[in-house]
Amino acid sequence: MLAVPNAFQSPRCGFQPNRAGGGYLSHYLLSAYSVRRSFAEKNRPLVVRFLKAVVRAKKWFEQDRKAATEFLAKEFQLPPSLAEKGLDYYLTNRRGIPSWK
Repeated sequence: MLAVPNAFQSPRCGFQPNRAGGGYLSHYLLSAYSVRRSFAEKNRPLVVRFLKAVVRAKKWFEQDRKAATEFLAKEFQLPPSLAEKGLDYYLTNRRGIPSWK
């Protein structure tokens, strides 16, 4: 099981996409943030800053697609075309596991 954008690279490497995965995992939570309540209570300003940064990063991905594509290509070591395809898929479908058809 691969999330986007790597899921779009796997067929280029000779792997067959898991066509059943998208149907079963369409609402699979790819990532989450967790914190102990005691830590959050003692470090509320830090936790709030972290969550604001997460929201700002998401907005940046949506608003500056060219820079976001370049970032994804570099971080995931992908061709820019696949990074852009992964970003478009995620922003359109709001999930990271493709529903292969």
